[in-house]
Amino acid sequence: MKNQAENRLNNPLGIHKLPLNNTKYYELNQEQDWANQLLEELNSDDSGFILEAMKNKTSIQINLELNKKHKRDLGEYVIATGELYVKYATQCVRTLEGMFEELNLEIKAGFISADLADSEQFQDQSEAFLDNDVYELYFYEKNQLNIAEMLHEHIQLNINQYPVKNPDTPLPTTGKQQ
Repeated sequence: MKNQAENRLNNPLGIHKLPLNNTKYYELNQEQDWANQLLEELNSDDSGFILEAMKNKTSIQINLELNKKHKRDLGEYVIATGELYVKYATQCVRTLEGMFEELNLEIKAGFISADLADSEQFQDQSEAFLDNDVYELYFYEKNQLNIAEMLHEHIQLNINQYPVKNPDTPLPTTGKQQ
């Protein structure tokens, strides 16, 4: 049975705030400052122009479970699982019209101490086998988890780099006719 989900999560999060072998649940949105910064970044195009009229129709939802564990060879580590949903404003690459894009991602990340980053087991790895499953690998430093950085990376690796509002729209012409 899930405990009551919390709607605030500090970033970075001190690993000491998570109970050992106990899952904490979070339901977050753009009211969380760092989550709103992720959404604001998505709502800007490459030139920095923000689609102001569309911004109020955008959102970010993060359902996250954090579970701190301990193993002799790893020390304390955290498993982060959940879902990320983002609806953001962008521009069509064909027409430069404003449009909305949606992104729905599964989150499966494992945070281990940065002290292990250079170990043979984790050196040059982007995934780790933890608790009988494979997780995206992240490192924490000074006992601080950077949840926003992890989510930012998930978003950037999965956004549509070439959004098209209507694929049937003809490409603009140069204006020269033969």
